[in-house]
Amino acid sequence: MLYSHVKVIMVTSNENYPYMERSVVAGARHYISKSKVGQIASLIRLVYHDADQSMQLLMLSLVKYKELSYLDTFNLTPREKTIYLHKKEGLSNQEIADLYVLSISTVRNQITSMLNKIGASTTAFAFEKIHKLLLK
Repeated sequence: MLYSHVKVIMVTSNENYPYMERSVVAGARHYISKSKVGQIASLIRLVYHDADQSMQLLMLSLVKYKELSYLDTFNLTPREKTIYLHKKEGLSNQEIADLYVLSISTVRNQITSMLNKIGASTTAFAFEKIHKLLLK
């Protein structure tokens, strides 16, 4: 995420779930309805002091679940999905190979297969493509 250090709270009158989900994918740390105006100040304090971690974890879990469901549309193997997630977390090919006791060439082959299925030339482009799908 480009500005991950910025703590964004989505304040809106729209309370539908897909809208909330898209705001989290776009980088919001929390989501609150304008109808709960009395709770906004306390929510700002919670987010500012990183005391809202349980909500953040829940929201990120929902986004990760949705991301995995999008990966299913590309017919990735379970291992390719796992490698996608590890690459997104920043693991190197060698770290992934060590983690699963694979050769580095096996990991590279699985990445190539994954990228072909997603229609991306690099993992960065694959992440961007999936991210755009999540924002729809």
